Amino acid sequence: MRESEQDIIEKKRELSQYLFDKGALWSYRKNRRAILRDKELIVTSLSYLELEEMDMLFDIFPYEEVRQVWIENMVPNDQYYGILNKMLAYLFFGVKDYKKFKEEVCGKMD
Repeated sequence: MRESEQDIIEKKRELSQYLFDKGALWSYRKNRRAILRDKELIVTSLSYLELEEMDMLFDIFPYEEVRQVWIENMVPNDQYYGILNKMLAYLFFGVKDYKKFKEEVCGKMD
């Protein structure tokens, strides 16, 4: 059974706060009640959470949504997320050949 909307909002708030406390959101004004937008929360979580902390993200968002945000926002920016993208591809998103996957998703690689 899917959690209530209020439970999901509270988990988003907790994860946003965790990322603030971790220093991942250093450029944001700290606000204890603030919640990042979904896309921002997913990208920041994928970028800064440790592997064993990723369950916090997948407790909030469905796998398909996280994967889609990764594909749309991180895979095209391989100059910035290169090694991280490869790790996420192999460990979380079931990609066997990252280079081929990136070419299919983004076109010819640089």
